[in-house]
Amino acid sequence: MSIDKYKTFVVAARYGTFHDAADELYITASAVSKHIAALEKELGIVLFERLPQGVRLTKAGEARLPLAKRIVEAHDELKAMKVTSPDLRLQLYSIPTQKRFGLSQILAEFRTLRPEIVIEISERHGLALAKAILDGECELGFAGSQYLNPGLLQWITITKGKVGAVLPLCHPLASCESISLKCLSGDDFVFLIPETGMYQVYVEFCKRNGFIPKVKTFASREDTLIYYVANNMGVSLSQKEMVDIYKNDDDIVFVPLDEELCSSSVLVRARHRNLSPAGSIFWNFIKKKFE
Repeated sequence: MSIDKYKTFVVAARYGTFHDAADELYITASAVSKHIAALEKELGIVLFERLPQGVRLTKAGEARLPLAKRIVEAHDELKAMKVTSPDLRLQLYSIPTQKRFGLSQILAEFRTLRPEIVIEISERHGLALAKAILDGECELGFAGSQYLNPGLLQWITITKGKVGAVLPLCHPLASCESISLKCLSGDDFVFLIPETGMYQVYVEFCKRNGFIPKVKTFASREDTLIYYVANNMGVSLSQKEMVDIYKNDDDIVFVPLDEELCSSSVLVRARHRNLSPAGSIFWNFIKKKFE
């Protein structure tokens, strides 16, 4: 049994096009088509409907996709077991806001399943984390997807939420059910430092909505940012989940925005670099848990 055909099937099903699947697998679209045709011949069924703008799983393909995923995952784990060292190590980087995506719970669950793998965790701001992965300094990292380059990096989404306004309780708009971002154009802003990556995301979001934010205060962490807002040093932007985690009593409020900006926490890797056995096991664990 050729595992490549099953991997191609799983990836093509996820993207819905042979072209995008080829990009992830680093093969040509024609090679993807050949893999799928060979697997269909081997199984005696049609897995995909060929459409003008991609492909769609048939009912037979949908029924066999979960098993194909298990075959690929089992193969990756079998390869990992070839390593004889009892001390498998994985270097992980994470942005400081680990509470947002429940990193401690994720690691506790993984340790229960794979106690032989030792995970070393270091904190890095988002842009430094992305560079470290591309440079090979670490294999995997937990970051925000908004500032990542999808051509060089791929990721699995852990959490996703809408960005809203973070206001001190005394702010004139604090009691509103929702507001337009433009309503804050005259306010002073508190933003995360540029090294986090989110600074550029929020500045561009404001620009798209007609104004350049007056950033008067910078914070290196989300909890510090929320503390500054609570002390009336300005307004900010964040997810409701972050506000709920770090606010004290009723000193700040989260107000939804009419304009939409989503913020995702992801596990990220370099597209063009193979993972170590420990990295592959952890990647597949997260993929199975969240996808």
